[in-house]
Amino acid sequence: LYSMSIDKNNYYSGSIDLTKVPNGLYDVYIISNNEYKLLNKMDDLSKLFRAKIGNKLVSISYVNDCVGLIIDDFKYEYDIVIDPGHGDKDIGASNGIKYEKDINLEQSMYEKCRYESMGLKVFMTRYDDSYGTMMGTEQLDHLQRRALTIGYYGVVSKITYSNHHNASVYSGDYGFEIIVPNKLNKNELEVELSLYDKFSKYYGINNDRIRLYSRDYDTDRIYDKLYGDVYSYMDYYAVIRIPNELFNVKTIIFEPMFMSNPKEFSWYYSKKNWIDITEIKIKEYVEYLGYTYNEDNSMCL
Repeated sequence: LYSMSIDKNNYYSGSIDLTKVPNGLYDVYIISNNEYKLLNKMDDLSKLFRAKIGNKLVSISYVNDCVGLIIDDFKYEYDIVIDPGHGDKDIGASNGIKYEKDINLEQSMYEKCRYESMGLKVFMTRYDDSYGTMMGTEQLDHLQRRALTIGYYGVVSKITYSNHHNASVYSGDYGFEIIVPNKLNKNELEVELSLYDKFSKYYGINNDRIRLYSRDYDTDRIYDKLYGDVYSYMDYYAVIRIPNELFNVKTIIFEPMFMSNPKEFSWYYSKKNWIDITEIKIKEYVEYLGYTYNEDNSMCL
């Protein structure tokens, strides 16, 4: 890496246009008075792993702390990555009838079936009651490792989202929430803003009960994203923050009901309104990706 400044031991700054580097596997060297391999001893949550840069897929390895680059032509492997939130010992919310982890998986499996019936290719972070695919080292907790998995596969996917269901200490809370990254502008939230409008009509409740927002890691403060305002804060939720920071992947979190509200739980889950709500999301994404939506869901029920 030429034209680098060395501010202190093992701390460098500079840039390289990776879109102009031929495909291949490279060791990275610092070139000053001497040539020596670039080292990076940061932890897993500080190391970049891979990202789409121009028309290239750039992956970074850290064998013996030495930085290596793998550069290849970029191509999508999936249309959609779905993360069924929680799993295994992490049950999520509970209302004495169902665990959140089970509803998340049931909904996600339904969505996978529906997308695939219309020709889309789908990857899920888990397919059963487990933590699912886990990346990163053992010292990381399961949520951080799940977030690394979302980022890794999200790089080569057109859409990436995480399915959850809400809970509150107040049993009267109800409504739908869509949680998005702080840095996204209105154009980058085109699909989510459209879903917000369609969910609002379906739910037929006041807008203050349906939210599209981001959240600040340091203060826990929530920020309205209905007008596409951009915020510089670090994202609160790991499944948004880690894919964003280490892979430049946009992840959306969906929370379509409050399990802690018995009336809403009955309306949403027991009376199977979740299927209609999920179909709104499926149709939006299918058509956004240029596929033809088919309303026949009989093979996936």
